[in-house]
Amino acid sequence: MEKIPSSNIKTITIKPGYRPQAPDIYIDADIYLFTQLYVPNLPMQWTPNQSLHYTRLRDLLAAGEWKEADEETARVILAIAGRENEGWLDLEHIENFPCEDLCTIDELWVKHSNGHFGFSVQKRIYQSLGGTVGTREHNSKIWQAFIDSVGWRKEGKWMYYNDLTFDLTAPVAHLPYGLYLLTFIGGFWVKWWWVLFSRIETCKL
Repeated sequence: MEKIPSSNIKTITIKPGYRPQAPDIYIDADIYLFTQLYVPNLPMQWTPNQSLHYTRLRDLLAAGEWKEADEETARVILAIAGRENEGWLDLEHIENFPCEDLCTIDELWVKHSNGHFGFSVQKRIYQSLGGTVGTREHNSKIWQAFIDSVGWRKEGKWMYYNDLTFDLTAPVAHLPYGLYLLTFIGGFWVKWWWVLFSRIETCKL
């Protein structure tokens, strides 16, 4: 057995090379590891768009620490939404996520990646493939094309979080990614995606 320690949480134990066969179980396992290992609780009272709370994210992005910046993005978003304890986002909190904060986070990603990463970049890729935003209807073929285009799937299989490409050789719009793991609840990951893209459009990213 392999121990995976974290200074912020209790140690958990997993089997080396563990990869569940069923797709939903596979994604659930990655979500569990992401939320337990990469999103520590925030001991702060959040005030919307306080620049102080974006300092670490800005510094990580400026330094090209893409994986750490992705984890920080998820951590900050949970804090803004007041969902640190739950560790995931539901429909209500996605639909009402503050536009000012969403724009600030996106601008930091776009600026420091020279337009390679960001929520707005992901939305443009999705639209370029024929996807529509502002509606909860979706085309599964376009969805599959999108996740292949941004490099979240390889040879038809979802990538583990740690196997993603955390540098600028990654496909355009490859990051941020961690946020989307926080929206997979009870088998409704795809449903939440359209809501999130709709919110991105509403906020004019």
